[in-house]
Amino acid sequence: KVTVSVLYWCVSSCIATAYRPPMATQQPDTAGPGAGDDVDREDDFHYDEVAIEEDGAGLGDGAGGLGDDGLLDLGDDEHALDALVRSVQATKDRDAPPPVRADLTRLPVVVDDFIRNFLVKHGLLQTLDSFELEWYQRYGANPEDDSNLVPDVYLENARLVDRTAELERDVAKHREISRKAMTLWERVKKERDLHRMNHHRVMQEKSVLSKDLKRLQSHSLSIEPTVNELRQKYEQVQKEKMLLKLERDKLANRIQTLEENVRELEGPKDAGKTGKSTKSNAAGPAWPAENRPNPHLTSAAAKMPANAGSFACRQSFKAHAMAVTTVAVHPKKAVAASCSDDGTWRLSSLPQGEAIMSGEGHKDWIAGIAINPKGTMAATASGDKTVKLWDFGATACKHTCKGHTDGVWCVDFHDTGELVASGSLDHSTRVWDVVTGKCRQTLRGHVDAVNSVAWQPYSNQLYTASGDKTVSLWDARANFCAQTFYGHHNAVTKVAVPLRGDQLASCDADGNVILWDVRMIEQRQAFACGPHPANSVAFDKSGSLLAVASDDSTIKIISIADEKVSTLKGHEDAVQCAVFDMATNGFLVSCGSDTTVRYWS
Repeated sequence: KVTVSVLYWCVSSCIATAYRPPMATQQPDTAGPGAGDDVDREDDFHYDEVAIEEDGAGLGDGAGGLGDDGLLDLGDDEHALDALVRSVQATKDRDAPPPVRADLTRLPVVVDDFIRNFLVKHGLLQTLDSFELEWYQRYGANPEDDSNLVPDVYLENARLVDRTAELERDVAKHREISRKAMTLWERVKKERDLHRMNHHRVMQEKSVLSKDLKRLQSHSLSIEPTVNELRQKYEQVQKEKMLLKLERDKLANRIQTLEENVRELEGPKDAGKTGKSTKSNAAGPAWPAENRPNPHLTSAAAKMPANAGSFACRQSFKAHAMAVTTVAVHPKKAVAASCSDDGTWRLSSLPQGEAIMSGEGHKDWIAGIAINPKGTMAATASGDKTVKLWDFGATACKHTCKGHTDGVWCVDFHDTGELVASGSLDHSTRVWDVVTGKCRQTLRGHVDAVNSVAWQPYSNQLYTASGDKTVSLWDARANFCAQTFYGHHNAVTKVAVPLRGDQLASCDADGNVILWDVRMIEQRQAFACGPHPANSVAFDKSGSLLAVASDDSTIKIISIADEKVSTLKGHEDAVQCAVFDMATNGFLVSCGSDTTVRYWS
């Protein structure tokens, strides 16, 4: 760039010198222009004498005339020098051809400015001083004579430098974008590899499952003849069983006929006695006496709480094909009765869970089951609107109690075992005679389904829990509602009374458990076991512990004295019922929607 600039400057100087008028040569003084400067000249410089035109055109009025020697007489006028400069400039402008100017597209730069900038940029200050001196000696103070401009190439170079810097910034920006894109691509690649690995794993599992399925299909085909054979044997056994039932019914009818004949033959002898007996039966059995003494109030054994802190699931067995709704413990033996949505009930030994007896007779689900205090009979409540009484000794249904107009939810035996109460979806509660199977009383007052019933021990008072968020206390003999307990904010699912009969517990669909004072008819304590519904609540033998069956597949054990709540885990689905053993107070039995019955001790 420096070489091109110097060459161009030299060419421009030559052109400018060629078009300048000739000047007279004279010997410079020893102290010429710039003698006072610090710049030393290595050789002398020759000046040409300037010839003045004779017509004196362009001189001002104050200028001197021409002398005898042909030179301009300057005289003493101070404007003579300006007049001389104007004359020389006019001659040069008239004789010189028009200057050649470059066709620039950007802001032009003069040659001398370009050279000065170049020397300053590179720190050539002495060269700059020499250039300034010679430039002034040659052209003086006439900047208009310097009309030579720097070509576009230099300006274009500067523009290209700026453009290059801008492109470098763009390149850096795009490099950053490329880096981010590369990072994103690496992450997507890793995710792709992960999904590919998961896909391979799923395909392997699918292959294993396909093999297992084929193996099971082949096994199913291999055992199909055996299943068909067993099915035929079962049908044959059922037919034989039906024939035996028919034969039994025939024999029972024959025995009944013979007994009637015997009574007819003996009729004349005992006519008076028979009349009195008939009159007594027509009046119906009497209600149990009121205010009978409660032996559990003074029993020391009834005051010992169960050691629920050490309870753990010791045994689990599948009792039914569908969800087990309710479980009841035999009052004297380690036996549990359970019922299910599959329409069956079962009597199982504990803790092994061996089947002792099962019953089929209901046409719909069974929601409630209870064992009478003597341990000889069970009552079941079903969705077919009936209550059935099952005699363990006869292994048959003794009575089918009909009267409800909708499904029956619950049943509970009176402490005498002579009465059984049932609650139904038809908003009513019925009291049945166990001996005759007839309805003794119908209690109406709830505005929603009756979900639970419980007798007050050693009295004729009955508690009912309803979907209308209330618990009611009934005088079953007089058929009126004595008290109503308010406090629940959702449907009450279960009500329980301890053996001592001095308090009452109820739970609702919000998971809240409330302990009531039955004498003051007010709330004593409340326990929050939610947010899942509490399906059942039961006292232990001492009345100091509560077992709450929750819909979150756990059993909550509540200590009433210190209000501590512990949790028993083991069920795989909602727990429908949990009850303590009232004989020994040493274990707990629960059932749930996972079709199992579990033994805790």
